[in-house]
Amino acid sequence: MSVPEPEILDDADALAARDSGNLLWQLATAGAEVRRAQTASAETGLVRLRSDVPPRALLVATDGVHADSGRLVATAAAARAPAMVWEDSELPQWAGSADALLVGCQQGMSARLATLVDAAQRRGLAIAVAAPAESAVGEAAGRQPLVPVDPLTHPQAARWSVLTALLSAATELGLIAPPRWSELADQLDSTCYDCRPGADSYANQAKSLALQLMESLPVVVGTGTLAAVAAETIAHSFQRIAGLRSLWASMPNGVDRIAAVLAQDTTTSAEEDFFADRVEEVVLKPRLILVGGERSPLLPADFGPTAALVEESPDQAAAREALHRLQAMAERSNLRSWPVEVPEAPALTRFAVATTFGDFAATYVALATGRSTAETESSLL
Repeated sequence: MSVPEPEILDDADALAARDSGNLLWQLATAGAEVRRAQTASAETGLVRLRSDVPPRALLVATDGVHADSGRLVATAAAARAPAMVWEDSELPQWAGSADALLVGCQQGMSARLATLVDAAQRRGLAIAVAAPAESAVGEAAGRQPLVPVDPLTHPQAARWSVLTALLSAATELGLIAPPRWSELADQLDSTCYDCRPGADSYANQAKSLALQLMESLPVVVGTGTLAAVAAETIAHSFQRIAGLRSLWASMPNGVDRIAAVLAQDTTTSAEEDFFADRVEEVVLKPRLILVGGERSPLLPADFGPTAALVEESPDQAAAREALHRLQAMAERSNLRSWPVEVPEAPALTRFAVATTFGDFAATYVALATGRSTAETESSLL
């Protein structure tokens, strides 16, 4: 990582000049991407997926950069049918006409995904595809429902084109409640405005977090089922966009692993350092970033308009207790925590706000440290 230049974050012109991939502008179109993809999904024949009964099992396959989106769909659908992210190039032997396959990608060049779509058609699975129409994956879809995706969008900004299509398909399959798309798109517009390049660092929370991450080890912790997916998505954005070493965990299962990271001694006395290599090295202190929490655990129970308040389960109580343990450890070690603020809204909307905020923060870190935001070959796989 280059020497950080935090002062650039308050210079909108300098940010634009450095943003070789035009990523800030493309991230700001997230709300518009939801509206476009929702309209395209409605026009593309997804209604053909409707049935009196949901599929026996759901497979979700994506390209690498949209793996987090696949996990969100599988997590949301798992309450009504067994659902899993499928990363193999061959369908499981048991998959057949009682099951469904959802495929999402932005470039459409994946031979693995094209092979899966072709095999699923031969076996009679219900299929829906989100991909460029004129691509290997799009052509493999044949007469199956195909929601077109723009291959020219920056891969890091195409999340909602793919995710909206996959969630719309899952809705038609009867696996999730219909999301509140209009509310979600409006909230994304608001988040993108709050994170805009022209807002000063003191008023732009994404810039404020970026300033803290430049010489930190981000540790993103999710409390709640979908919050865990959001935490992983944010950590991956820190890695892909900003090149940051970052960790993520869900509560309560990841508490011991993250506690060990927080407990590491980041201070070294002169005596202890006597035999150390005389090479200047920045010690990265862990920085807890909290997704979900006391009021917004991001649970699938409130995924759609049929949301209802439910009594906290033992797992949820354990997750909160684990989170409190980590926060107490961070305070004792003088390590800062950053709660990602999300609105009181359905879980999908809160997921959208949290992950979009993470994308902006990662982009500001990249620009302040001289990292290119242009597409890379790895992002096309």
